[in-house]
Amino acid sequence: MLLLALTSCTVYKEYPIEVYKPGEIAVPSNVKNIALISRNFKYQNDTLQHFYKDNNQLKKAKGDPKNLDSLLVVTCLNELAGNLKSKGNYSRIHIFPEVFKPHASAKLPALDYELIGKLTSETETDLLISLETYSYFYSEYTADAGVPKSREVVTANVWAVYDPVAKKILERKTVIDTVFWNAYDEKGTLQKNSKLPPRLTALKIASQLAGENYSKR
Repeated sequence: MLLLALTSCTVYKEYPIEVYKPGEIAVPSNVKNIALISRNFKYQNDTLQHFYKDNNQLKKAKGDPKNLDSLLVVTCLNELAGNLKSKGNYSRIHIFPEVFKPHASAKLPALDYELIGKLTSETETDLLISLETYSYFYSEYTADAGVPKSREVVTANVWAVYDPVAKKILERKTVIDTVFWNAYDEKGTLQKNSKLPPRLTALKIASQLAGENYSKR
């Protein structure tokens, strides 16, 4: 999904260019309560959380919170929960962002169904949605003279849906989203007073959109 965003003051508005229409998951009809978890997993080569690209130059970000990963994951899961709840199909949605300690490996390990059953039993939930891994990267691109640099955030997430009763995985899906901001409106007119989001704000907005997009499945 590619989004063009125009900013004005501190309000950020997204204009969709390509509409992503995700497929639907065959969720059992008796599901009323859902648990959302984060695996806190990173692939070993996913090491650029505290870096960004300025044109073609890789730079170290300054002032990042040490728990940036956790903050963005919670933002993503909260947005997913809010959108699922607003549909009115579920009674309760529990969020567990820190069930697992942060860990990394070359391959994503399988999730133990005994653990899934224990978690869903204790929380009286019927379905578990797992954010298996969450990756993101921020870039800036030089524009014309007097025009603010364009911003871009790419998020790459692996989601999984588990049925604890049938002891099977209903879906594992990789979702890649790109969010783009510049100083032009949807008609291509330069907005000289536009205010583009700084890096951490852009990452937060992209994390919210990642959760919102997956809620459409």
